[in-house]
Amino acid sequence: MDALTGNGIVLDRTVPFERRIARLIEHCGSAADEPVLVDGVAFFLLYCWFQRHTTDAAALRGLIDASLAGIGGELGWIGMLHQRGYCACGQTNRLENMTICVECASYECWECYGCHRARTGHEVVG
Repeated sequence: MDALTGNGIVLDRTVPFERRIARLIEHCGSAADEPVLVDGVAFFLLYCWFQRHTTDAAALRGLIDASLAGIGGELGWIGMLHQRGYCACGQTNRLENMTICVECASYECWECYGCHRARTGHEVVG
């Protein structure tokens, strides 16, 4: 995966999530020719994280708005929420009923997310 794409930056597990956000904002500011967009797991993760955190980063808000439009707007988001996610415990649910770890990007069911957070110390959103 290309580390200079939006998805590559968001899903780079070798870098702590807060630094990934800073890198994404920096990359948005320097990518005048080509818009930076995220989709799939990266969009779900970033959108859920952004809903929980207050940030003044207009570039990040712009990226999320553009990425939302790129997946089909609200209808695309609703479609994404109806996709299935798989927890490590084997349970599968629609994404609207799943959480996601910001550090390892693993989907967690409602029964497992607390254990994942306690075991890893990672933030879980969704």
